[in-house]
Amino acid sequence: MNRHGLNTGGSAGCFGAFGNRNRGLTAGPSPDDEPSRRDVDRHIAAELNRLSMEEREKAMNDVHGVRDVKDEEPNLIQARLREMDSRLQSTKERTSYDIAFSMSPEYVSNQNFRLLFLRAAKYDGIAAAALMIEFFELKKELWG
Repeated sequence: MNRHGLNTGGSAGCFGAFGNRNRGLTAGPSPDDEPSRRDVDRHIAAELNRLSMEEREKAMNDVHGVRDVKDEEPNLIQARLREMDSRLQSTKERTSYDIAFSMSPEYVSNQNFRLLFLRAAKYDGIAAAALMIEFFELKKELWG
């Protein structure tokens, strides 16, 4: 026993009971207890087969980040894009955004590009503006 009350089966070494896996402690289930990849695939397939076609398509779209854009109302989208633009213009701390805009206003102002942020923010123009600013900050941090 070591000073913590663990049976280490001899000298504890610098890692105590964790220095040797064969000393009575395990990190979790053994690899033999885990299901095979084939078993996991079969289980997923069986569960997907229980869903209706509509439910299955929605689940697959959720997994892959695909959204059915035919539900978007053009008037609502335009209003939210204006809200986003207004927020971008009124935000003081947007240095990376300003740099990107000065380098390529076509890219930064592109409606399809802005729609990515609007959809990610669930059509909240203010949140979409914040996401876009964060995107350019991260881009600057990663690539200068």
